[in-house]
Amino acid sequence: MRNGTDKRGKKLAAIVAAAAVAVFLLFYGGFPLAVMWGLASQETLARLATAPVALLAAVTVAAVVGIALALHERLREIDRGEEDEAKKY
Repeated sequence: MRNGTDKRGKKLAAIVAAAAVAVFLLFYGGFPLAVMWGLASQETLARLATAPVALLAAVTVAAVVGIALALHERLREIDRGEEDEAKKY
């Protein structure tokens, strides 16, 4: 029973950490997106702000997807009992 509880705690910690970083990145990328989107609503700046908005959105989404993939791999490591393998090195 102790081992299952330990795994559940490690999984929860990994999920919380990944979620916190993803939320931070969404806000970090979202604020400039909101500002650029507001500027893009003006006709003269609409053409200039479209490319940076798309680029920033793509980078933010790519980072969040990377976090999700790393979380998935971490949870698989915990399930297989490899969570402390790096301590050997």
